[in-house]
Amino acid sequence: MPTLKKVTRRDALARGRKQAREWNAANPEKHRDNNHKWYAANREREREKSRKRHAANSGMIAERKRKQYETNPEKHRKRGREWYAANLEKCKKSASKRYAANPEKYRGIANKWRRANLEKSSTQARRHNRTPIGRLRAMCRQTTFALETGVLDHSRFDLLYYGPKEFIAHLESTLPEGMVFKQARATGYQVDHVVPLSFISKMLPMNEAGRLLAFRVSSDLMNLRMIPGSENMSKSATMSTPEQFILLNKLCKKYGVTDDQD
Repeated sequence: MPTLKKVTRRDALARGRKQAREWNAANPEKHRDNNHKWYAANREREREKSRKRHAANSGMIAERKRKQYETNPEKHRKRGREWYAANLEKCKKSASKRYAANPEKYRGIANKWRRANLEKSSTQARRHNRTPIGRLRAMCRQTTFALETGVLDHSRFDLLYYGPKEFIAHLESTLPEGMVFKQARATGYQVDHVVPLSFISKMLPMNEAGRLLAFRVSSDLMNLRMIPGSENMSKSATMSTPEQFILLNKLCKKYGVTDDQD
C-alpha cells in the first residue's frame, strides 16, 4: 500500500498560489473583472489596507516609484497628462481645496517658482492673455485696479454705468457690518464675480463685440462682491447655487444676452 506524502500548510499555500497565477495568466479579462468586483464590494477595507501598507513602507514605496519614473519618464508623464485631462474637474476641486486650507503656503510656492522661471512664467502669462478668456480676465482685472485707484484713462470705462465711488460703495455694502474697503483689502478679501467670467464667456462669441458684452455683463455691480480670498479660491469658477442662476437670468435680460448668441 503506497504511503501518502504529508503535505504541509506552506506547501499547500504555495501550490494554491501557483495555480492561481496560472489561471490569472490564462484568463486576464476574468481576473480583472473579479478584481474590480472585489474592490467595489470591499472598498473601505482595501483602502485601509493600502494606507497601512504605505505607512509601514513609505520609504520603500517612494524609492520604487522614483526608480519606475526614472526608467521611463515619458511614459509616466503621458499617463499623468491623460489622467489629468480625464479628471479635470476633480483635479481643480482638489487643488482649490488644498489652496483654501493653506493659501500662504501655495502662494509662496507659486511666487518661488515664478522667480526661478521668469522667462517661462512670462511666456505662459502672455500666451494666456492672448486667449479670449485671458483677454477678458485682463480687462476685468485692470478695470478693478483702475476703479480702486480712481485712475480712469481707458475708453472701456464708457461701457460701465458707474465710477469709482459707486464701485467702492457697492463693494462695502457686501462686507460684514463695520468693515470698509481698505480694511477688507488689507485682511485678504478679494473682488469676486458671483457668476464666473469663464461661464459668461462660454455664452458669447469671443470676438471683439462679444468680449465687450461679456465685460459689461461680468462687471455689472450686481455680479460683484467682496469675499475672503480663501473662500474665493475654494469657490473657483463654479455655478452651483440657485442664486447664481437667478442672477445670471437677470443679467441676461438686462443686457439682451440670448442662447443664439453663442
